[in-house]
Amino acid sequence: MDKDHSLRENLLALILGSALVSLGVIFFNQVGLLTGGTAGLALFITKVTALSFGQVFFMLNLPFYILSVTRMGWQFTINTFIAVSIVSFAVDHLHHVIQIAHIELSMPLLLAEGS
Repeated sequence: MDKDHSLRENLLALILGSALVSLGVIFFNQVGLLTGGTAGLALFITKVTALSFGQVFFMLNLPFYILSVTRMGWQFTINTFIAVSIVSFAVDHLHHVIQIAHIELSMPLLLAEGS
C-alpha cells in the first residue's frame, strides 16, 4: 500500500482522475479530435468499427497489464486496471447522465494544452 496516502485518498484520486479523463475523451470525441496513446487509438478504432470506446480502450490496455505486473508490481497494476475500467465504463455511459449540446472546438484544445 502507498505509505504517503490512505486507501481513501488513493480511491478518491482514482475515481476523480478517471472521471476527468473520461470527460476529456468525451470532449475530444464530441468535436472530432484525436489524442495520442491507447485513448487516441481507441477513438480512431471506434470511428471505423461498430465497437464502443469502452470496449476498445479496455481491450487495448490488456497487454500492458503483463508488463505492468513485471515492471511496476501488483498494486500499480490493480490501480491501473481500476482506472481503465472506470474510464471505459464512464465514456460509454456518461451520456445517460449528462448531455452536451455543443462544445466550441477551442475548448478541448485549450484544456488539453493546459495539462
